[in-house]
Amino acid sequence: MKRADQIAGGILLAVFLTVFYYSTKLDMVYRNSPGAGFFPLWLSVCAFAATSVIVVGAIRRPSALDRPVRWPRGVGLRRICLTLVAFILYAYLVTVMGFILSTTGFMLFMGRMLGFHHWYQLVSVSVLTSVGLFFVFHIWLQMDLPTGRVAIP
Repeated sequence: MKRADQIAGGILLAVFLTVFYYSTKLDMVYRNSPGAGFFPLWLSVCAFAATSVIVVGAIRRPSALDRPVRWPRGVGLRRICLTLVAFILYAYLVTVMGFILSTTGFMLFMGRMLGFHHWYQLVSVSVLTSVGLFFVFHIWLQMDLPTGRVAIP
């Protein structure tokens, strides 16, 4: 596990440095609000710091405390694969159905997969989350969100 943490951490550090570099090429401020590069820059800084902690911990950890890597099987592996498929499908459907409908559908699927048992809770959390995100990004931050082919904003 020590070696896996070091390798994965090194790859992630390189990815976050790349994101940081390219986000500096974008505008940081746009009309007195955060520009296109603001969030990727600070997200890459925070992710780089968190990954650095993991890498330093892996380097300093004695080999005697190392545990073997346990890869998920059965239900765990199925959930990981379904989550990946759901993200890919969401990325496509957000351009077709628009932000609100596709986000609500994604939240419904993920909530059901992760264990929501009562449909009224699942539906209310999904709808409130997608509408809340719409208000934060579209109304408050005035960002353009995909509307898709459906006439919902």
